[in-house]
Amino acid sequence: MKIIKDARVRHYELTYLVPADLTSEEAKKAAEVVLGLIKKAKGKVLNSIDWGKKELSYMIKHAGERQYEAVYTHLELELDAANVQQLDLDLKILPELMRYLLVLSEDRQQNEAAQKPAKKPVQKQAAKTGIKTKLSPETKQEVKPETKREVKPEIKQEVKIKKKSAAKTSEKMAAKKVVKK
Repeated sequence: MKIIKDARVRHYELTYLVPADLTSEEAKKAAEVVLGLIKKAKGKVLNSIDWGKKELSYMIKHAGERQYEAVYTHLELELDAANVQQLDLDLKILPELMRYLLVLSEDRQQNEAAQKPAKKPVQKQAAKTGIKTKLSPETKQEVKPETKREVKPEIKQEVKIKKKSAAKTSEKMAAKKVVKK
């Protein structure tokens, strides 16, 4: 894990799996232990979602037994960035958890980025530069004006000659095939 030396509070998501063969009391105890570790890291749980018992995509060996199902729990956290590494280490040694995933929340970051002021529209930038541009009504994006390429007469003549010579060579090849057969 990358060491972050930043003291700001950030939003994280934690998803963890406990074996499906645990009793409800044991599963609650495991959840309490995870919540205790979060409080120890000076974190706050914003949202908790129990995804329930699901079949695993592959078999996992946990505590000497083969597990084909697990109980999934998803938490949204608010943590000090400096304490994330310690929480990660504590979760790693927790015997009740089969697997866990602790990641920085993207949704909250995107919402914060959306609140920042947007860049100036293309029309205002174009007005400053003196370039006339149009915006398409559906996409509100710049539409480049269509321009026809002017072809010099010498090039047109050259293209016609090449087309004629290519047609003649293909006729000759077809004639040779007929004669050989």
